[in-house]
Parts: sequence; structure tokens; C-alpha cells
Amino acid sequence: MANFCLSGGGVKGIAHLGALKALQEKGVKFESFSGTSFGALVACAVNFGLDYQEFLDRTKSFSLFDPKGIAWSKRGLLNHKKVVGVLKDIFRDIYLEDLNGETWICYTDFDEGRPVYVNKGPLVETLTASMSIPGMFLPVKINGKNCYDGGLTDNLPVTPLINAGKKPIVGLNCNPRKSTGEKTNIRDILERTFLLVVNGNVTPQMEKCDIYLELEPMAKVRAIDFKSVDEAFNAGYQFTNDNIDKFETIIPK
Repeated sequence: MANFCLSGGGVKGIAHLGALKALQEKGVKFESFSGTSFGALVACAVNFGLDYQEFLDRTKSFSLFDPKGIAWSKRGLLNHKKVVGVLKDIFRDIYLEDLNGETWICYTDFDEGRPVYVNKGPLVETLTASMSIPGMFLPVKINGKNCYDGGLTDNLPVTPLINAGKKPIVGLNCNPRKSTGEKTNIRDILERTFLLVVNGNVTPQMEKCDIYLELEPMAKVRAIDFKSVDEAFNAGYQFTNDNIDKFETIIPK
């Protein structure tokens, strides 16, 4: 049994699913998960028992830029109606403690400037907060606080697993520091800037993992390119198999 910490990174996070499938095929069992943003979504989906192919199909059919989702607000471009609708369709109104295994979600308390780690309470509300990029989305109000994407303060949330005494901890980072390709427009530059800022809090966390893998092929995938879902999944699966020696201590003999 191993405990997995999954980073955020938008659509790049689909690579987590490919990595987990590769490890499952080797007989690795999942004891618990922690995750930020899209990594938290993957963690919840796996512990909910959602079929991998269904997850991929739902993600491919999603689009952020729906007229119904426009916020018309100075605080963010998009509201949460589209995201919440999709999440409710999958998870309904369940609580985190209803999942098949222990699952921690990290979001950022924007008012206090700190990460919050949660393994109880309404799943959809917490997950929406963890995936809400500032400026793009309106904040999610939790206990009267403005809450945003967990990647702002902890994009590889090993802390709750450590505090719970979990061993071994496997960290998967779908947001490589190195980039590939020329950034030719403002959108790509802003996306790269945000991901670099987010990655700044990963370094001290990766050193706390017993096993750590940076999913390098995700350098080629854009965080909000939902057409790259299959590419991200297949790359995560193949890259994990190519580096399977890193996981020898958790693969059953």
C-alpha cells in the first residue's frame, strides 16, 4: 500500500491518471491521496471509483469558455456554474469522508495567505475552491473566507500525509519546471508565469517524498488545452512505465 500526493497543473494533471494506471497494472495498491487543483480532482475520482475512460471522456467534453460561465465581475472572468455542474454530475452531494479511501484536498485561504488541508466536508465545494485560479475564477467562500487554487501555497501537498503518519509517500508532479517550445502570445506567457510561481513551493515538498517523479512530458501540454487529454494520459502512462524502477519498493514481488 502506498500514499500518493498529486500536484496541480490543469489538464497536465491527466498524466497522474496515466501514471496511476501504470502502477495499478504492476499491482500497486492505493492507501490514501492528497492533491491540489486538478491533482485533487484525480484523487477524488480514483477514490470514488470512477472508470478511467469515463474520466477521460468527461474531461475531453469540457470547455471553460461557456457563455453561462461568464462572471461579469471585476473579481474574476468566470463563475463556478459550469465547473460545479460537471462535478455535481459525477460526485453528487457526497462528502470527502464518503470516498473509498482517505483523500485530502488542498486549497488556499486567500485572506490569510495559507494552505488549508481538508479530508472532511462537502467534496464539490472544497474541490471547486482548490481548482479556482485567481483572476480567471471568482473566489469560493468557505467559512466566510475567500478561497482559491491550492497551488498558490502548496502545489505538492505532502503535509497532511506526513502529519497522519503515512508511509511511503509517492509524489507525482505534472508541472515540470523546464518548458519546451517558444511562448508566442500573452496567454502562453501568463500561463507559464503562473505555473512557475506555483512550482516555487514544490521544491521543499518533493524532498519529503519517499518516491518522487516529475512527469516531464507534460512540459509540452498546455494547462487548459482540453484537446490534449489523451496525449497527457498516454504520456503519463508511458513515462511511468519507462521509470518504473523508481517504484520498485512499492511494487509487490
